[in-house]
Amino acid sequence: MNDALSLRDVIANAFTNSSGKLLIDTLIMNYVQCVLENTLDTDADSISRATQTIAPVIHNCRVTASLDEAEEIVTNLVCEVCSLIATHGRDSAVSLRLDDAVSVSQQVQRATANNEYWKGIQTARDLGMQKLQFQMIKSSEKARALAEKRRLKEKHVSKDEIPAADNAVSISQTKFVPRTGQAIKLDRVTLAYGKNILLEDCDFTFHFGRRYSLIGRNGTGKSSLLRAIAHGEIACITNRDQYKILYVSQEVAPSTDRVIDVVLSANEDYVRLTTAEHAIKAAIDLLEEHLMRLRSASHGSSSLKSEHSAFRTLKGLLPEHVLTELNASIFPSISVDNSAVLDASVTEVLLDNLGVALQQRYDEMEAADLFSAQARASQILAGLQFTPAMQLRRTKEFSGGWLMRVSLAKALFVAPDILFLDEPDNHLDTDAIMWLENWLVNFPQDKLVIVVSHDTDFLNQFTTDIVFLNNRRLTKYSGNYSAFIELRESELKNQQRQAEKQEALQARVQTFIDRFRYNAARASLVQSRIKMLNKMERLFVSEDYAVPPFIFPGPEVSGAQFELLSLKDVEFSYVQQKLGGFCLKDINLTIYNDSRIAICGANGSGKSTILKLLSGMEKPDSGVFIRNSKCTPAIFWQHHTDLLDLDKTPLQTINEFAPGETNNKYLSHLGAFGITDDLVFQTNRTLSGGQRSRLNFALLTFQTLPSLLILDEPTNHLDIETRLALAEGLNQYTGAVLIVSHDAQMIQSVTDELYVVKDGTLSKFDGGFLEYKEHLRGSRK
Repeated sequence: MNDALSLRDVIANAFTNSSGKLLIDTLIMNYVQCVLENTLDTDADSISRATQTIAPVIHNCRVTASLDEAEEIVTNLVCEVCSLIATHGRDSAVSLRLDDAVSVSQQVQRATANNEYWKGIQTARDLGMQKLQFQMIKSSEKARALAEKRRLKEKHVSKDEIPAADNAVSISQTKFVPRTGQAIKLDRVTLAYGKNILLEDCDFTFHFGRRYSLIGRNGTGKSSLLRAIAHGEIACITNRDQYKILYVSQEVAPSTDRVIDVVLSANEDYVRLTTAEHAIKAAIDLLEEHLMRLRSASHGSSSLKSEHSAFRTLKGLLPEHVLTELNASIFPSISVDNSAVLDASVTEVLLDNLGVALQQRYDEMEAADLFSAQARASQILAGLQFTPAMQLRRTKEFSGGWLMRVSLAKALFVAPDILFLDEPDNHLDTDAIMWLENWLVNFPQDKLVIVVSHDTDFLNQFTTDIVFLNNRRLTKYSGNYSAFIELRESELKNQQRQAEKQEALQARVQTFIDRFRYNAARASLVQSRIKMLNKMERLFVSEDYAVPPFIFPGPEVSGAQFELLSLKDVEFSYVQQKLGGFCLKDINLTIYNDSRIAICGANGSGKSTILKLLSGMEKPDSGVFIRNSKCTPAIFWQHHTDLLDLDKTPLQTINEFAPGETNNKYLSHLGAFGITDDLVFQTNRTLSGGQRSRLNFALLTFQTLPSLLILDEPTNHLDIETRLALAEGLNQYTGAVLIVSHDAQMIQSVTDELYVVKDGTLSKFDGGFLEYKEHLRGSRK
């Protein structure tokens, strides 16, 4: 943009609906332009300030249905303007035209004149329009006052000396500490959870520069081990206090804090220095106003005295949080006599000293590369699918999946020396997983990362070493997951051969002993063979626990293909939009009795909504929904496991779900899903994620023969073996399958059609899931 007209075009585009109608008039357009020209900068505070100024006006003028909607639209507009400022510079981006600097007294006189003017015409104008125009005047005057303050501050801190945030920055930490050798050394560690021993006399070493994937069955202790190391419960890291160590497993707690601020708060230096910066700026602003009042009252004289000491007067001027910060980090470093009176001369000294203190904080921020912190945090959040508008929303507005992303973003932003990620791919869509894969591949070579995940395709992308937790010990395999499978199979075959050789040797020795046990001439030979046999340690062949497959009851196999469900030219939206909003359009999908369909797409794109339309939970706004009378769907929602009563047993749960049947029938059905033996009498709280999923599948299929399984992210929290068992059960199932998932192995082994939801439409992808991932990679370049 080279002039104000270009800025006007951007504003017009933001407030034009899908039919091309401009929803604001010229007066509001001028107001928005005025606010953006005079208050907007590229920092987070000015973005928030501009949004909070404009959004209420937009909502009050009934442009949007809610204030939240107005904030969303204005935030997108503001971020677009900020992007242009960062790209082209402020002058060429917004063509800022500011009058010569004016004093506060001039501002007061002008505001008084404006008040008198509006009083004079109040009876001749519409009250709402007057209020809006008066807001425009006040906003413009406030912007000019802020500009004047910035000009005054430049005598303390030169604007040219403060570097601007660079948008093109590396996420990796620039600080380098040479490290050779081990990062984590486990020395005969035993780890137990209650009576359950997870590790026993374990020796293992993790090295810097490696990207480990820790795998094993659910319940073997992977998460417990990472937590114990991260929290210092195991003494295994030399010079621990020299390293930044992070363990990420749970989402952040929802609060009123903005997403970008939560991520930035992970850097303690950033929090400390920006807190001090804001406190100093607030003090400077109030002291400047105090100085102006002193000079105005004495007609320019600096000899006016106050009856209180300088610091006592400051306590009356400054908010408590500002005083707290100044007392902690500023006042001890500047020289002002506590008994001095806060007259004009002392105030000027304070302003000078505060200016020096502010510059010192800026120097620290520059040395620590904190001026680019917000750009780095924003870049990480963008990789995790947070739009600029979403980054400025409060965390309490997001679901658990998005909160997990915030937690992950905090870890990535800090760039720790030792990072533990516990199932970070849960709740991430395919594009976000690919972004995380790339981030892990480029993880700094002088650091260590250990990841727990059950997505084998994800593990294959970044892993340098697999660590297998099995039989209470850790075993390392070089390479990714595919290499581990080959090595493991070879290892088991070799163990089997060695065990067979030992058994053959033991059999020959035992035959010799039995034959000559009572032969005196060979007694010494027999005794030596008996000793040899007793000393021979039996070789055990490791057995990878075989997970029973899921058994889904299904319809009889029909030789003829027929339709079960279909959506034809369907449109649907949750909120009738004035501006943007969620909308599905031109949705066409037919499910046959033998269909095996996968649906992919970004989080929030509408995948679950399409499932709700197919299940009849939502009705189309337009189009046709057809359901065959032979269609009996069973639907698994990704949050079903969260709804289980954790204090009930599986037997009690299924009894309450479908009362009136015999225990034998309940037990038989639960057994078909691997809930057998003592598991049926344990509380749901003690079940693993895979076992809870099995219980949910058992509930959904009890007393019914579903002809269609609709599965929404069924692999979340399932270990690798259970995912394979689920895939095997789905392949044996005789009905149709529709699955929403990001698990490459599940999609490739179960489905033969792939649909993608994007921009409110559903389209068939010509190719498999791996081709789809390559397509996404190509579109991001």
